[in-house]
Amino acid sequence: MSTKPVAENSCSQGQSERRTRPRYALVTSIRAHATCPDRVIRSQGMTVEISEGGVSAYLRGEFEAGQQVELELDLPTGPLELSAIVKNCLGHRYGFQFLELLPEQCQKIQASCKGVPPYRSSLPAE
Repeated sequence: MSTKPVAENSCSQGQSERRTRPRYALVTSIRAHATCPDRVIRSQGMTVEISEGGVSAYLRGEFEAGQQVELELDLPTGPLELSAIVKNCLGHRYGFQFLELLPEQCQKIQASCKGVPPYRSSLPAE
């Protein structure tokens, strides 16, 4: 699978700026794992919000910014597995940017967000 961020190859055509896609307050379970040279990091937690470009979640992992991870989300429309890059971390809250979603993955996210309220951040600079 390619490692281009969704922002460069999006199912929402022509959008390349940061946070150009609407974010939704979708809370669901998430699992993440990354393979390091000397170990595998695994963690599970809960999402805070999701968009077609990424997701933020609370996890008890030791992931680092720039690290590629594999995510499994339990969406209302069914499980979704995808690759992402850790964009940021604030305590146990991680921001992930999806890597090249397939059209059916985008559709699954869109369908899962129907009727979900927009996300309103309470964190500074979001």
